[in-house]
Amino acid sequence: MGFKPEVLVGGQWSRNSLVFATEAEALASAKELMDRWMSVTEARVVEVVGEPATHAFVTDEEGVSRNKPIKSVTV
Repeated sequence: MGFKPEVLVGGQWSRNSLVFATEAEALASAKELMDRWMSVTEARVVEVVGEPATHAFVTDEEGVSRNKPIKSVTV
């Protein structure tokens, strides 16, 4: 199970291929995107089944937050 951020643009919900391990990370990523895009009016998180996390939302030493790809685990 994973979580995908979605943003509302022009009356339609949009998402990309990023999947996060936690709802909090996905929401933080969506909110960060809202800060950069002028046309986004809302953000939400959608739970997805069968899609492992591909990214983490991290803050570096300078306080900059970003989406960071994570290594996939093959079982």
